[in-house]
Amino acid sequence: MSNIILNVIIIAVIFLPMAYFMLSGNKEKSSTKFLQDKLKLFHVIPDTIGCFQSGGIALDKGKSELYFYQYEGEVFTKIACSEIDKADVEKLYQNEIAHGHDINMLKSVSIIIKLKDKSEVKLPVYNASKYPNVGLDLLESVRWSQLINKVVSK
Repeated sequence: MSNIILNVIIIAVIFLPMAYFMLSGNKEKSSTKFLQDKLKLFHVIPDTIGCFQSGGIALDKGKSELYFYQYEGEVFTKIACSEIDKADVEKLYQNEIAHGHDINMLKSVSIIIKLKDKSEVKLPVYNASKYPNVGLDLLESVRWSQLINKVVSK
C-alpha cells in the first residue's frame, strides 16, 4: 500500500509541473490566436506578434505599420512606421515598506512611441493594480522597443 502511495506522489511531482508548462504554452498560443483574429477584423495580417497581459502588439513590415490592441475598452491603435522617431520603455516604480524595508515596486510598464512631430503615443503594457504578476511583460516590451527602433532606423 505504501508503495502505491509513494508511486502516486512521484508521478504527481513529475507530471504536474510538466502539465503546467504545457498548459501555459497553450495560453500564449491562444492569446496570439485571439490577437490575430481581432486584427483580421481590421484587415491586418502582421509579420510579428507580441502578447502582453493588457493586450497585444503587431508589426506589418509590408505595410510598414505598427498595431496595438488593448483588451480593456478594445482600443485599436495603428501607427505608420514612417511617422515613428523612436520607441522607449517607460517603467514607473513606487516605494513601499515591506517587513520594515523600503522596496521599489514596479507599478506600470508602457511602450512610448515618440513620433517625428514630437508627440507621443503611450501603449500600456502592464499595470500592477490590474495584474498581480508582471510575468514577461517587461522583457517583451523591451524586445518590442528594440524591434521598433530597428525597423524605423532603416
